[in-house]
Amino acid sequence: MAMDNLDNSFNEIKIALLREFIVLTESLNFTQAAKKLDIPQPVLSRHIREFEEYAGGTLFRRSTRHVRLTTMGKLIQQEVMKILKQVDHSVSVIDHFTERAKKHLSIAYLGDAFNNILVKTIDEFREKYHSINVDYQETELGKIVDLIRANEYDFGLILRPNVVDTFDDLHTLALQKDPLYAVVNCVHPIAKQQFTSLKEIANYPIIRTNPKIHSYAENFSTNFFIKNHIDFTLQKEYPNFNTCLFEIELNQMAVFLVPQHRLHLLTHNTVGVLIQDNCFHILELIWNKDNLNPNLERFIQVLKNNI
Repeated sequence: MAMDNLDNSFNEIKIALLREFIVLTESLNFTQAAKKLDIPQPVLSRHIREFEEYAGGTLFRRSTRHVRLTTMGKLIQQEVMKILKQVDHSVSVIDHFTERAKKHLSIAYLGDAFNNILVKTIDEFREKYHSINVDYQETELGKIVDLIRANEYDFGLILRPNVVDTFDDLHTLALQKDPLYAVVNCVHPIAKQQFTSLKEIANYPIIRTNPKIHSYAENFSTNFFIKNHIDFTLQKEYPNFNTCLFEIELNQMAVFLVPQHRLHLLTHNTVGVLIQDNCFHILELIWNKDNLNPNLERFIQVLKNNI
């Protein structure tokens, strides 16, 4: 193993390449990693080959079915994680003592779950703190968590199913509950009901978005059955939320689990029935424990006023 090559060439390695390496070690899937990094897959493949040249050995075993870390890859993974953690901490400390941190706040958020709250909060925050520049980006849950862990954004506004544990490595603040609904065709046997239960809807075929495309799809849907030890039948997976809704319009027996804030997307042919079990999503604020931006507490106070 040519670790000396890595030491001698490290000054030439970009931090971005190290982050790409870590994302790939977490997913062990080039397609998923490229999507999460928002770069073309061929570019990611080229960067990983370059990194292997720096390291002087093979870091991943590739086959048509699997991507696995080699022994050398596992060792370098641990060292790179230490490097990135120190880099992120150092950048945060430096920013804390500069005007950049004092005049900047960045937020990554899940779209329609936070639109109303975020608009009110940012308007009020800007009115109160004129000199602080607020940046924001809408993106998917997995990417938000990655951005916060990397200290690339100050805050993340996420939706977490209550059957999923909090992120222990991050600070979290629960904001409000978002009840879970069973969305069905208007002629479905439960369509006229005001309430239902997981046990009742488990008698019907369940559909969901594809976890291979949306990494948290299972947590947001069928994991509610699993955590409550209820057997269910997964009929089919679809590439996105809207396709699932379209299937409900055509399928008179299927059930699609949806948080309350998305019910406005339903059509006249579909209805949402509240699930009475202790099933809900939590609108949650997350931020890095190493983040020293002095504007964090200011934003939290303004946000609380708008909940």
